[in-house]
Amino acid sequence: MIFILNVSKAETAVNWFRSEEHTSELQSLSFPTRRSSDLCWVEQEIPELLGKAGKKLSGITKLHELRFMDVAKKFSGYTLRQKVEVYGILGGVPEYLRHWDQRGDVKYNICRNILSPDGFLHHKAEELIRSQLRELTVYNTILEAMASGRRKLNELYQETGFSRAK
Repeated sequence: MIFILNVSKAETAVNWFRSEEHTSELQSLSFPTRRSSDLCWVEQEIPELLGKAGKKLSGITKLHELRFMDVAKKFSGYTLRQKVEVYGILGGVPEYLRHWDQRGDVKYNICRNILSPDGFLHHKAEELIRSQLRELTVYNTILEAMASGRRKLNELYQETGFSRAK
């Protein structure tokens, strides 16, 4: 889901950004319309950052991801199986779909976009986890233990030393 914050059309972007009501974080934004796929940030942190300046927003618009049929139309040269694979990997996120090279098969694109250290999606999972969780090292340790076969709470505790509270 992508959220777009629109500044009221009655004000120019310059006046909006020069307002004394804005925090330093808001002054670093460079466009009157911002987009984000970070639900937590948009719904929880934006109201805090905006404070009184929030009244100057003309609205928050939620744009949903593309449906399977929309993605399937975009990949007209792919078989139905390949279209399902692409949708299963990327979902309907337009930003991700733009980086997918239709001239290459699914394996090529996974190697290029996900597995390659320079790939567009290579660090996306870590970025998402980092933006949502406060103690990233704790969660990484727990995920590593789970990946090595520990599934029960006691096994995870024995491997990581973290209690249920973590």
